[in-house]
Amino acid sequence: MFGATIFTVGQCLRRHVQHLFLILWGCLSIGLAVPLAGIASFAITETPFILLVTISLSQTSRFLETGKRPALIWAAASASLAILTRYIGVTLIITIIPLLLIRRGVAPWEKARNIGLYLLISVPPVCLWFLQNLLFNGKFDGSRATSPWTLPEVMDKFLSDMSEWIFLYPPPGDAAAILTGIALLSLAAYVGWTLISVYMEPRAWVEWRSFLLFGGFALVYLAFITAFQASIEIVPLGNRYLYPLYVPFLMAAVVGLDKLLNYAQGGKVSEFVGRSPTVIRALVLEKRKVNSHSIGLAVVLPLFLWLS
Repeated sequence: MFGATIFTVGQCLRRHVQHLFLILWGCLSIGLAVPLAGIASFAITETPFILLVTISLSQTSRFLETGKRPALIWAAASASLAILTRYIGVTLIITIIPLLLIRRGVAPWEKARNIGLYLLISVPPVCLWFLQNLLFNGKFDGSRATSPWTLPEVMDKFLSDMSEWIFLYPPPGDAAAILTGIALLSLAAYVGWTLISVYMEPRAWVEWRSFLLFGGFALVYLAFITAFQASIEIVPLGNRYLYPLYVPFLMAAVVGLDKLLNYAQGGKVSEFVGRSPTVIRALVLEKRKVNSHSIGLAVVLPLFLWLS
């Protein structure tokens, strides 16, 4: 399954990334990742869950690019199986449905058909889960103890664990966790500016839909798993539930860096950064349709260069 995950990531990056060294970097970063290799050696649910999430994201990106219905069916089916493997897989639905809704160049009735088909395939496992909990425990969410950890404690633990993915030799003290938090906030800001750009300039959808998918899912998953760990006792506080984040975060970094390199090679970075005042005027005063990636590039360019 670990090998299948690497293969799926490689095939997906080939469709969205123009620079070969970035594709190789992405595949090697997964193949040589100690956390993923470690869980792949044990018979636990993380490995199949990561594979199913990767397949779902890959097929969703294919559908957003081509509009072919089989890709949507595969995406929904793999999301359904991911939910059966881990209930947190519902974050796939929460991420993908809005992207199907804002998809550009598609008639509203066609969007409704696609969303209905996706929900018809992916939602039944969630309904069965609720029904099972209601029948056996009398509650929709099952019987779980209250988490003994506070939200700041969970966030501090998760940031410390994720910093090990970035730093080969983590800096002393809380510096690694703080820098990791800054990287996550930068990614969230970039995803937010990308959404604004897609809304204001429809042409941006074609270029940034894959980044929105990978980065959006990573942020949604992280937000939900943090909230769950702080509210209910799922497992002892640790990084098991963080491992599925490694692949989408890496894919978002590779795709985003590829786009930024394309801008740099085309001489567009300075143009975008120079147009930032125009973007601010458009957002605050004139609300005209301009490319808002000028601010996003200025915020996130150092992040992706650092992660690389």
